[in-house]
Amino acid sequence: MKFLYSLFSSLWLVLCARASTSQGKDVNLDDIIHGMTFLQKTNAMAQIHIALILKDDDESQIDLNKVDYFFGQLGIGSLLIVPVGANYFSAEQYRDIVLAVQNVTDHYGLPPVLAPMDS
Repeated sequence: MKFLYSLFSSLWLVLCARASTSQGKDVNLDDIIHGMTFLQKTNAMAQIHIALILKDDDESQIDLNKVDYFFGQLGIGSLLIVPVGANYFSAEQYRDIVLAVQNVTDHYGLPPVLAPMDS
């Protein structure tokens, strides 16, 4: 039961972020939740590791096709950014990664993606 509570709390936070970025429109979160399929709700609560969106031949760059697939088409709700191999991301690289992901979700009309860092 505790797991389900935490899962739905995460979805609620994502939806609140979506409502707060609706550019002044009145948004009813219940309408958003009821308008989502089970798969959309599940994917919004899922998190992937940064390695899944990096270029195969250059781990310091993201692959925009992979970003589009995971965050646009699938609607994944969180990206865990951790060092991959010997690659540590600078503040500028971190910002660029987050902006690229947010641009894709904006294009698809999806909630903002959570992008926590871990060391």
